[in-house]
Amino acid sequence: MTNSPWTPGLLTPTMPGVVLGALIRRHRKILLMSQSTLAQKASISQPYVCQIETGLQTPGVNTLLKIMDILLIDPADIPQFTEVSE
Repeated sequence: MTNSPWTPGLLTPTMPGVVLGALIRRHRKILLMSQSTLAQKASISQPYVCQIETGLQTPGVNTLLKIMDILLIDPADIPQFTEVSE
């Protein structure tokens, strides 16, 4: 069995990308905005928006700032993640 995040049971809401993606999805849906509309406004592709929302991809800083501006997300709402060493 691989240790891939896509192995059933290993993808959890505590993973940073998943939490960030859920926040973006929630704000987009509150504004009744489609993924396509968000993608167009942020100058990214709709599949990339989907990947961000599902935690498959983490946007770069500039893209994240664009998305936050478009979706009216307060920077204080973005969770802070720290790296845990084993």
